[in-house]
Amino acid sequence: MYRCIVYLSCVILGIMPSTLVTSEEIDLGIDFQMNAIAQIERAFDGSIWGLTSTTQETMPTVAGVYAFISTNGVKWDSSCVTPNWWRWGVDIAPISAKEAWVIMQREDTTELYRTVNGGRKWSMITPTQVRVKSPHFIHFYSPTTGIIIGQEGRTIERKWIVSRTTDGGATWSTSIPMLAEPATEEPTERNDRSAWVEGGEVYLGMTSGRVMTSQDSGKTWRFMRVPLGGSISSIARIAESKLLMVHTSMSGTMRQATTDDSGATWNTLVLFPVDVPPLHGLRKCADGSIVTIPNEYTKTPLTKIAGDLSSARILSAQAGYSVLEQSDKTFLVGAEILPGQGVRIVKRY
Repeated sequence: MYRCIVYLSCVILGIMPSTLVTSEEIDLGIDFQMNAIAQIERAFDGSIWGLTSTTQETMPTVAGVYAFISTNGVKWDSSCVTPNWWRWGVDIAPISAKEAWVIMQREDTTELYRTVNGGRKWSMITPTQVRVKSPHFIHFYSPTTGIIIGQEGRTIERKWIVSRTTDGGATWSTSIPMLAEPATEEPTERNDRSAWVEGGEVYLGMTSGRVMTSQDSGKTWRFMRVPLGGSISSIARIAESKLLMVHTSMSGTMRQATTDDSGATWNTLVLFPVDVPPLHGLRKCADGSIVTIPNEYTKTPLTKIAGDLSSARILSAQAGYSVLEQSDKTFLVGAEILPGQGVRIVKRY
């Protein structure tokens, strides 16, 4: 385990070139070039977990996969999920300061790990235990109720299946398989970037342009087809009944649509403010706004967008790879794990 050193640096606000604000850089005590905190999540007891992946998106990490845990967002401890090379951290579902689940990718296969002692030991969970052969997404609605979304079947007839637990992972039951259309269909972005979770709702954007969704804590599932002509890179609820879906092309251009009736009808005449960057994931803020998940690979800075999409402004132009809002008017931003870096604290405005 490593103790953290905090020092001050400056963040240049993209919309106010002459203004400097201070941000705190947290040194995780490790030097893993081209590896970053790609996902930050809060557990039910308030503890915070981070998961590493590559900064390049198209290349695997060459330093193994690590998890980091903090009880206050300032001091962090490291935890090696696996030291094996050629792995991506894909998804993390923290339960408490003691327990967390991690999905990692190894070439064309995925692996599931679990810790129950704060990361001192990680155990691989077999497909037989959770009844899912190839997990892609994991989420817990409560410490006892959770889901794993995965695939089964041959490549030419691949199916989606959801495995659900109501006893903290002791036992799992599976949903009726749903055909992948096409068979190559996968979640658009790793590390929950193309997902939206709120209460008992889950939306998972696919490369096919479909969205896999459940509104009853994972009991039943269906697909929505979004009329954007491409993969779904970001999802957000921007009003009580309004869902926003975004397709971001390889060139960075975006198309967006909203629905007020769970996908029965769509409005594709949705405009973003001029300052909105290419979107690859969104997070909801306590004040009703949404904030981008930053990503240096796609040149997406940390940007705050009004809930009614009327305005946007860049909060930090420094490289980042994940974000979590805190109650003290700051954001935790995952950064590349270099000396003096790893997690950044950015003031919220």
